[in-house]
Amino acid sequence: MKKKTTPRSPQSTDLVPVKADRLRAAMDLGGWTVTTLARKLGKRENPQTVHYLSRGSDVKRCRAARRAALARILEVPEDWLAGGDFALPLPGVMAILKEVEGSPRVLLAVGRLFQQCYAAVQRDLEKEPRRPDTQSGWNAVNDVHWFMFSTLGALLNPARWQATLTHLTGAASPPTVAEAEEQVRQQQDLVKWFDPLPPSMWAPRPKARALDRDTEEAVVGFVRGWHRTLDTWFHGSATFDYQAFWQLAATLNPVVGHLLPQSWHGRPPVDTLPVAPPTSPYALVDWPLRAAAPTPS
Repeated sequence: MKKKTTPRSPQSTDLVPVKADRLRAAMDLGGWTVTTLARKLGKRENPQTVHYLSRGSDVKRCRAARRAALARILEVPEDWLAGGDFALPLPGVMAILKEVEGSPRVLLAVGRLFQQCYAAVQRDLEKEPRRPDTQSGWNAVNDVHWFMFSTLGALLNPARWQATLTHLTGAASPPTVAEAEEQVRQQQDLVKWFDPLPPSMWAPRPKARALDRDTEEAVVGFVRGWHRTLDTWFHGSATFDYQAFWQLAATLNPVVGHLLPQSWHGRPPVDTLPVAPPTSPYALVDWPLRAAAPTPS
């Protein structure tokens, strides 16, 4: 008598896309090898299948159930593993655009750090009375997040640190017009505005240039360092010194101390709303009060 088999559900047998370089990036950040990942997927999983799916940078195809299991084990969005977008806060992306566009490994590492940072900042904001909105609808919460992610993105950029802490020796000749234009294009906050416009709004963006390995390792190293540094704050067992973070941002970019927060004009007077303490997220938008305060004798 022939043994009756239970048909698999269409969801488990349908072939779905998997982006090989993204799978490999997730494996690398998690410390997974082909063998250990295949073993985690189940006894019937062949390591050669995982090896095939993670080689190269093109799109491979596998069973839907396998992709779902990979996303769950690797702790990544399944849509991103398939080739979709990974949502990042705009201020953070602007400071590190070249790096996240040129390396799936950097994008995933930065995205995970931003997610934890956002959750921790939101937790701290919920402990504070909400600041009123301005007439334009902007508010101090927007300012806090904008400042946090634009600064954190800059802190993860090796080029920003290099420009701040080092200066080339020797007299250099003035740059040519072409060299000056290229320097402007290298400013990550502006690079998208100088890119040639696509022929139509439906045209795909040009493929980003792959990030060189040394820069990739440097950014991932910075991310790991910040994870280790902020771990106690992320888990709620320590407070965060927002005032010290503001000072660090001002060291990396002195303009920070001269640009008034958007929400400053909607802030209640100091007699009804005192300046925020250092452990409040609103310390990031109250800096004009600290700057105007008289120095104790």
